[in-house]
Amino acid sequence: KFVAPQGGGFVNYASFKEHGGLAEKELDREYLVGYLQWYGSKKQMDSAHVQTWPSKVAVIVKLDKDGRISKVRLVHDLRRSGVNAKVKLCERLVLPRIGDVLEDLLDLLAAHPGADIELTVADFKDAFKQLKVGPAERKYLCGKGSMGLGFLQNSSLRSW
Repeated sequence: KFVAPQGGGFVNYASFKEHGGLAEKELDREYLVGYLQWYGSKKQMDSAHVQTWPSKVAVIVKLDKDGRISKVRLVHDLRRSGVNAKVKLCERLVLPRIGDVLEDLLDLLAAHPGADIELTVADFKDAFKQLKVGPAERKYLCGKGSMGLGFLQNSSLRSW
């Protein structure tokens, strides 16, 4: 059973209030790039997207080594709202361990003796928003901000 409040009258996590300015700035950015659509009420959002299930939002602020803000992440708590319990996993993604990376690096060095091997780190800031979500699951991609209720509509969603 889904436990998200139907009226949208819930309150986001304390981290959202604590970092309110940063959270709203990130929501504004998501709106401006087309990931988010605002609605004044749950009724308006439901009429546009069937019955929606807003989830509470938390904020994670990452600092760099000098104590300056380097990243702001919004986290929609799909576990507490009950959405995760309804997800059917067809496969499981396993990220490589450091040992796997070192083994691959040694293989590359052995295959190309004397060659310069360049390692790169990639941080795909909005990667989650590029995942395709089926039409029946879209109603769970919403949360609350100061502008009202926001419905996540990423570029993949718009292409369906």
